[in-house]
Amino acid sequence: MKKSQHLLSQLIEDEKYIERIKTFTLKREQTYDKEIEKVKQDIGEIITSVELGNILKGKCKYCQLF
Repeated sequence: MKKSQHLLSQLIEDEKYIERIKTFTLKREQTYDKEIEKVKQDIGEIITSVELGNILKGKCKYCQLF
């Protein structure tokens, strides 16, 4: 256990590792975070459509994936 803690401490303090984490986080923000916001917006539009009395027919871009 102590050996694992030592290795993890070395990894966390490694500058290359820190830069890789920063790069990964930036890429996640540029891709995943943008896409999840689009999905949330689409879900909101679907909910609004149903609340207005429209019937879902399974032809939205999400249903066509399956």
